[in-house]
Amino acid sequence: MGHLAEAKALLAQGQAEEEQARVKLEMKQRELESLRKRVKDLAREAGENKKKLDQMRSVVERQRQQLATCKWDKDKEEELEARLKHLKKSVGELTEVILSFICLCEGVTYDGDFANREASISGMASAASTLNIRTLIMVSIDPKSEGLLHRLHTWIK
Repeated sequence: MGHLAEAKALLAQGQAEEEQARVKLEMKQRELESLRKRVKDLAREAGENKKKLDQMRSVVERQRQQLATCKWDKDKEEELEARLKHLKKSVGELTEVILSFICLCEGVTYDGDFANREASISGMASAASTLNIRTLIMVSIDPKSEGLLHRLHTWIK
């Protein structure tokens, strides 16, 4: 009977191993189904992203065509920015000259610090009676007269 008990023990062990293998197989099948579903979802998402990418490419191409038709040029933009900077500087200088002129006419001495805009009261300048207003206006308007603006500003102080 020793062989029979040994055979029953082997049978029980085989059945236990078979049950473990079934459980593992079911787990792997569920994992496989989950992965198949994930692959399907990723494929759908990849298709959607490809469509979005194609749409973005077409938008970029249209914008490139529009950019080409408007004749935009990086050098031209830099030139215009430099011109704008120069014009802003000229406006600042003209504003300072006008402020100095107003202070002179009002009998106030402008201290030259435009940022603080502080002025101290002093008597009318003796040169105010000899100031040619027409010349001041022409100098203020002419953008080529930067040197004159500085000289006029210095004279008014």
